[in-house]
Amino acid sequence: MIELTDNTVGLWFVDLPDCDWFASVFMDGDTVRLKYRFRHYRDSKAFDSKDIKSWYTTEGDDVDELVEVTRRVATKLAIMVESDVYELMMSDFPNTDAFMEELRRAPFINARKETIQ
Repeated sequence: MIELTDNTVGLWFVDLPDCDWFASVFMDGDTVRLKYRFRHYRDSKAFDSKDIKSWYTTEGDDVDELVEVTRRVATKLAIMVESDVYELMMSDFPNTDAFMEELRRAPFINARKETIQ
């Protein structure tokens, strides 16, 4: 799962044929990490789906470099399938709440409220 916290640097999303790509760059202490996944659709359910997700992570020392690498990957994926890149950078917002509000409006986000027991 891609977790969204105050340590999130940015998010990227690309819609692909029969799947999508979602990525996050975030700080983990002094280490910058990139976590991304491909989601291969098996049905049209947003929740409790049988979709297959393949997860990958990498890390680095330079946040700007890892952001640039992520942008290049997202752009190449989008060009290959004539799609668009959705990018959301935490630094573009005054706080995490504003970032989350913009993310909730993204066309690829499906959210539901759950009670944790």
